[in-house]
Amino acid sequence: MVSGSGRFWHTLGGSLERLVGRALNTGVKLALIADPGRLPFDKFGEELVHNMKGQMWTRTVQHPYCIKGKVLKIGSIHS
Repeated sequence: MVSGSGRFWHTLGGSLERLVGRALNTGVKLALIADPGRLPFDKFGEELVHNMKGQMWTRTVQHPYCIKGKVLKIGSIHS
């Protein structure tokens, strides 16, 4: 599990992409990254969708508060 501040997305993107790549190369099957849906995350997600065949979804939770965000999925637990 990794956490970072959205204020630093412009510097986190490359490091996070390398970290995910290393994890997948060492046997990690699935990486999920979530964000409230800020523009830098959208750009980062688009790159990983293209470079690592990821998928990105918008999700909304209604309870206990209405919150909208995005989830980036890279890899799969299915063979």
